[in-house]
Amino acid sequence: MGIGAVAEGCDDIVVTDTAARLGIDDRQLRQLAEETKEEVARRIRTYRNNNELPELNDKDVVLVDDGLATGVTAEAALIAIRQHEPKTLILAVPVGSRESVTRLKTIADDVACLLIPQHFFAVGEWYDDFAQTTDDEVVEALTRAARFRPVW
Repeated sequence: MGIGAVAEGCDDIVVTDTAARLGIDDRQLRQLAEETKEEVARRIRTYRNNNELPELNDKDVVLVDDGLATGVTAEAALIAIRQHEPKTLILAVPVGSRESVTRLKTIADDVACLLIPQHFFAVGEWYDDFAQTTDDEVVEALTRAARFRPVW
């Protein structure tokens, strides 16, 4: 369950009301955010070899997420991407909770969500295999994708 999220290039911590309900105070949230920022930095080193993000200014950007439960990680990513002033910012997800989709439509220019179940419990319940993707799998997918260049 997501209680908060951080994103590359954004100092803000996005926090759900679940954090307060669980009794997590601001000091604990800041500590968790710092630990998570360290993990984000590790992934940037591993996945992008410390390379900068591609230019997003005045581009059409589609952010893809595996699904929205609380939507907090997608929200943090949308806020961070919005700082780069894309021409349009679309969030695409296969499944999401109605509350999260509605909330994120106020941040993204649009949210494309294929399935909004009436009774939503967790993203993983909509997948046959929801195992964590390994670093090696991510690096392999990014390496394959880098071979393709857009034609525009």
